[in-house]
Amino acid sequence: MRGRWIVVTSWVALGVFAVTIIPDAAGLKAMDGVGVAVALTLFLAALLIWMYAFGVGVVRSARGEDVGVGNLFFLQGSAPRDVRVQLFSALGLSVVLALATVYGNAFAALEPIFPLALISLWGARYGTFPARTDMPSSRPNTRTQPKGAA
Repeated sequence: MRGRWIVVTSWVALGVFAVTIIPDAAGLKAMDGVGVAVALTLFLAALLIWMYAFGVGVVRSARGEDVGVGNLFFLQGSAPRDVRVQLFSALGLSVVLALATVYGNAFAALEPIFPLALISLWGARYGTFPARTDMPSSRPNTRTQPKGAA
């Protein structure tokens, strides 16, 4: 599987989040700081990952691939089924865990952004996109020489 490290990262992050937020939400106040730190760290990392994925998508589009929001950020037609199942399963469990623990720690609501960002990272790095039809295959040199230039 291409991009396996992204899939593994998604599951590992979910595990770390679960280990820190469940005890905190259950009332173990010693985990308050750790739960907040993990949720905020994953959220901030997600923002960086999303910016990077968007940049890669723009570059791929400029190079002639038909990259759209749906196939970059949601893997519609750009990723194999097993990759989509793994990444969206981790996202779904993150959402369920966040909803179950948000009453105990409001920062839990931020964590599902991380697996969503990893989905976009997979799409940007490994997604397959068709060629753009609105771009000429080669650009002719249409620059004119200024008067008096040799």
